[in-house]
Amino acid sequence: PAGQPVGMKRLSPTQPAAGRGLLVYLRQYHGPVGVFVGGKDNVVPKKFGRRLYDGYAGPKRLWEFPEADHWTVTLRTPGDWKEVVDFWHGNGN
Repeated sequence: PAGQPVGMKRLSPTQPAAGRGLLVYLRQYHGPVGVFVGGKDNVVPKKFGRRLYDGYAGPKRLWEFPEADHWTVTLRTPGDWKEVVDFWHGNGN
């Protein structure tokens, strides 16, 4: 989408690359990965977000929001989003 940094890709559990397909994709990808984990997410439980983060060998950053669920985890402040953009820009994008 317009305005999305180069190399930034958002994958959700409803896309074909989700689950094991996402792990296969990440083995071939070497750019930065940001993972948002919602402590009350009942669609993608916290343990799976952590497993994804822990299993990625490239540059990565984990954001955990204990009170967020699957639908509110991305409802962040401008400062939170600045951290995300700074992370991607600081890692080759």
